[in-house]
Amino acid sequence: MGLLTCSTIGRIRRRHAHAVADSTGIFGRRGQLDVVGRLGILIPFGMIDFSSVATAQVFALPKLMPYALEFDPEVCITLAVVSR
Repeated sequence: MGLLTCSTIGRIRRRHAHAVADSTGIFGRRGQLDVVGRLGILIPFGMIDFSSVATAQVFALPKLMPYALEFDPEVCITLAVVSR
């Protein structure tokens, strides 16, 4: 039953993936035109700053853990109470 469900969901996703990609975000034609149009309006007014792109490194290693790990006992107590 699980294989049947997975294959059905996979077929539905493949069949409708183009419709979702075209209608959302910058992936669709309308979204790309929207981004280009906004840039065409904002660049002449000086609202877009590309100086950080000019000074960026071509290759850089990512930071593995940019945040420090913290232990919050309040969160642990809340989770213990809520999960019961």
